[in-house]
Amino acid sequence: MKRVVAVALCCLCSNLFAEPNSPGVGLTIYNDNFAVIKERRMLDFKQGLNTLRFTEVAQFIDPTTVKFECLSSPGVINVLEQNFEYDLADTESLLKRYVNKNVDITIKGTGSDNTRAMVGVLIAARDGNLILMNPTNKTLQIVARQDIEAITLAELPQDLV
Repeated sequence: MKRVVAVALCCLCSNLFAEPNSPGVGLTIYNDNFAVIKERRMLDFKQGLNTLRFTEVAQFIDPTTVKFECLSSPGVINVLEQNFEYDLADTESLLKRYVNKNVDITIKGTGSDNTRAMVGVLIAARDGNLILMNPTNKTLQIVARQDIEAITLAELPQDLV
């Protein structure tokens, strides 16, 4: 079954580059989780600096293999900076962006104790713990992650990809 899928993909991709300047994707699959992808896109640039952001890129891409060239006007467009940021919205990346900001935490109840809410400034989130500073009396409290039922954050940070 996999062989049929790979053949179908290769046949599909080989037809995409029939027209030299047409958009398309070429895919070559190798052993050991390795593949080569060649993509041609039509992009519009304005005079001056432009920022392009490509999303849905493979997590294990080798950034040194990414190449950009303008086919319609070679040498007219220069890449000043290229970054690879693979930073999905997960607990660690969100908490990292909330250091020195307010967070609301719900602590699990045990036995006859009910859950309790905690509000504080996140000082650090590491080693399985959150360190919160009480905004009123400036005391620090270390809370183990396994004791936390929920963490509430005010918003999704803008710089999260």
